[in-house]
Amino acid sequence: MDEEPAYQRRYFGLLGELSKTGKAQPPVEPALGRKLLHARQASNATAIDHLTGAIELGYNTSAVFEDLVEAPARAGRKEEAISPVEHEIELAPYMPCFQVAGATLH
Repeated sequence: MDEEPAYQRRYFGLLGELSKTGKAQPPVEPALGRKLLHARQASNATAIDHLTGAIELGYNTSAVFEDLVEAPARAGRKEEAISPVEHEIELAPYMPCFQVAGATLH
């Protein structure tokens, strides 16, 4: 969205429509989480719910884990960010961003 801000309004509109279906959808959950995480008045708790839901639905990409680390850290709850970092290090041990995040949080 940062690369094509002209599409942001429509993209967020579609996300809003999809979120009202009442059915959790793997690609929608992390997108909603990221949207909430980067909103002007971030709703970290709701973002964490969507990101955790995405992982529970099997949508466990590195971007989801990165956002899941960032959300509690932004809320001043760094201890909650440690578990996703440790899990992602197990899945992708050579990803430098997770090694740095793990070292920073400990």
